[in-house]
Order: sequence, then C-alpha cells, then structure tokens
Amino acid sequence: ISQMKAYGNETTEFATHVEDAVNNTSNNMAVSSSDISNALTKTSSAMATLGNSFEETIGMVASGAEIMTGQSSKVARG
Repeated sequence: ISQMKAYGNETTEFATHVEDAVNNTSNNMAVSSSDISNALTKTSSAMATLGNSFEETIGMVASGAEIMTGQSSKVARG
C-alpha cells in the first residue's frame, strides 16, 4: 500500500503491477520478494518525490539487495 500511495496510484491495476514486478524480480534475481517489499516500503515515498518511477525504484532496490543479501533495510537507507 505504501508504494501505491507514494506513486499516487491506488488502482487495482497498479497493485497487481507492484505484485507482479516484485515476484518477477525475485524469480529472476538472487533476492527474495520479502527483501524487495521491505526495501520498497521504506524507499518508495522518497524515490517518488525525487521523480523516480516505480520500475526504476524496484531496479535500484533489487540490485542493492542482491549484492547485500539479507540487508534490505541497509539498502533502503542508502
């Protein structure tokens, strides 16, 4: 829900997009869906404010979380 509010899109289509993106990313990268979700919850608002799209944000979060396995909170804080 925090991602939906951050990007100003609370439609069911965007909710499905968020879920699909998290699942697809965790299936194709060495990062868990819970790590991605945890980091997105903490970063989405700031990233949206700075003009990053949801897709750019999930890419940055997943890349950092893949390198720093199990440390999604640190990734989210930068």
